[in-house]
Amino acid sequence: MASKGEGVQEQFYFAVSLSELKQSGRKRVILENGRVIAVFYVKDEVYALDHFCYHTGGPLDMGDIEDSHGRLCVVCPWHKHSITLDTGESLYTSIDPFNIRNVKHNCSKGVKQRVHHVRIHEDKVLVQMSDLSQPLDSDRYFTEEYKDLIEGVLKEPILQPNRRTVTVPIHSTRTGLPPSKR
Repeated sequence: MASKGEGVQEQFYFAVSLSELKQSGRKRVILENGRVIAVFYVKDEVYALDHFCYHTGGPLDMGDIEDSHGRLCVVCPWHKHSITLDTGESLYTSIDPFNIRNVKHNCSKGVKQRVHHVRIHEDKVLVQMSDLSQPLDSDRYFTEEYKDLIEGVLKEPILQPNRRTVTVPIHSTRTGLPPSKR
């Protein structure tokens, strides 16, 4: 557990019942404090981390769980970033082009995803926020700036009448050009 200090949350929040989590294996939860987390039950362990992938906000509760060279990871369904369940470290597999055996191994981009403390009490999965004084990449989806951005996008129609173009919000590679101009 984290020690007391600035950014450390002492409160535990109810996330989900353990029996429900064992059945589903995963759950997206909005805690009382507004934080959206993904909770996983894998190999008799419970993990909790920020729901939105640090890279572009993909829904981690929809990601596959994989063993990456001995490390349990959730793989973001949008761009296939592997994130360790226990530390929030972003991993990628690398090979040495100068090694004729080309043995694959994990490399780390560092801790990018916020992982939260979990406690089991009776049939309750309780979650405590990790130390928020040390910013991580996944925190951006919980800022006022990001909330304002999303509210602005939702106010503008995605399909605009009398126009053949499509305005696609956030993180898209679509051009907005009519099909005949692509």
